[in-house]
Amino acid sequence: MGMAASQARYLSLLARQSNLEYQGQQINQERSILSQQCTALYNSLLSMVVPTPPATTDFQTVKYTGEMGATKYSFDANSIRPNGGDTYSVTMQEQKHGDSLQKNTQIALVDSTAAGGFKGVEINTSASKTTTTTVSTGRMLPDSKGTKYLVPIPESTIEAGTVGTYYKASGNGYVMYNGPADAECYRLGTKTEGAIQVSEETKEVKDVTNDGIGFIQRSELSGIYVLENGEVRAATLNDFTQSENTPNILKFKSGVTYIQQSPDGKSYQAKGDVAGVTVGGKGVHKMTEEEKQKYGDAIANCGLQDKDGNTYGPDDFLMYYDDKGGAVFVLESDVFDGNNNAITYSYVPNGEFSKSQTYDEAKLVFDPTNGRITEIAIPNYDEDGNIASWTSISVKAETVVDEAAYNDAYAKYEYDTYLYDQKNKEINAKTEIIQQEDKNLELKLQRLDNERTQITTEIEAVEKVINDNIEGSYKTFSG
Repeated sequence: MGMAASQARYLSLLARQSNLEYQGQQINQERSILSQQCTALYNSLLSMVVPTPPATTDFQTVKYTGEMGATKYSFDANSIRPNGGDTYSVTMQEQKHGDSLQKNTQIALVDSTAAGGFKGVEINTSASKTTTTTVSTGRMLPDSKGTKYLVPIPESTIEAGTVGTYYKASGNGYVMYNGPADAECYRLGTKTEGAIQVSEETKEVKDVTNDGIGFIQRSELSGIYVLENGEVRAATLNDFTQSENTPNILKFKSGVTYIQQSPDGKSYQAKGDVAGVTVGGKGVHKMTEEEKQKYGDAIANCGLQDKDGNTYGPDDFLMYYDDKGGAVFVLESDVFDGNNNAITYSYVPNGEFSKSQTYDEAKLVFDPTNGRITEIAIPNYDEDGNIASWTSISVKAETVVDEAAYNDAYAKYEYDTYLYDQKNKEINAKTEIIQQEDKNLELKLQRLDNERTQITTEIEAVEKVINDNIEGSYKTFSG
């Protein structure tokens, strides 16, 4: 090999050796970064908190129950706050009987753009109310072999406006019709004295007219108003006479002016009505004094409170009457909160209700053996707000578990466990990827090292050739 060629080869090999060493340094740097990432993942794995399942003991509390007359009382240990001295603040749940409000499950639509007022005509309560009804196509014929009996309705038991399915004599038979009862009416019954034995024969019967004086169906109440002192207000059940036997029939009272909605009638604005607002398709109104007196206890007993714990009163509600004449209430704040929907509450007379009551100056009697309460005395206040007397109630203790809270906590534990497992799997997957990348870099570094070893060997051989050439040349000239 010539001297020039050997020198060129030698320089080329040195350049390749330097390049391989640089690539090796880069790979080592990448492996160092991967090592730091892997360490960070391990540290995050170590910092993870392993979820622990909830214990039922964490959700146990001591519940106290007692009775006084028809009222049932209950409270738990968490509802007791010391006041200092010998009195405590105790929040109790009281289960009583009386008028109350029941929350309706269906949310009512609020329309704030409804037309205000209404059109109506004055009802002539002294005139007959005429209704045309298509009756059943049946004709009762006298027949001693029949299996049905018609029983006459005694005149003394007939109430004006009592509507039902009755029978009247017609020709040589008895025809069914739907209308108010009178002295000439019969009803189906059993074989008794005076009963008429009949059989049934099918026959077409045309529409008939029923005459009833001074009554409306209860479902019509929402369209009836009363004129008082020159002002119109929505009619209530108190404006009519009702019978226990026919609660759906409302009879007009004498001396009262009634107005019924009519599209071609006079324009009215009802006193107390909130113009332009309907709830569930019904016009709402502020409660009258009579309505406050009738439904005030129900509102107080329902125990509804605002977000600050203040109890709602009659002035906080609007109301209307449904198609069956039942009183329905809605919070005025719900109507005007801009959500276009509201929760409604129906009036429940003489029902069972539960309300929360806090007594700030209650006295407690404890069992010295176990520290549990055996008696609570709640204060009774006079008109001046001073304690006039105490009502003592014997109570018994029972350890109870808040199942709903425990189930919620266990569901959270299962969710946290799922997140923990997912995070663990994610860290392991990332670690495996890093380890695989490090292995690939290690293999690449090994290939570079093998190549560098080969080049080093070749450089040594070239250096020997160059040295031999130099030595041969000096010997030649030194001859």
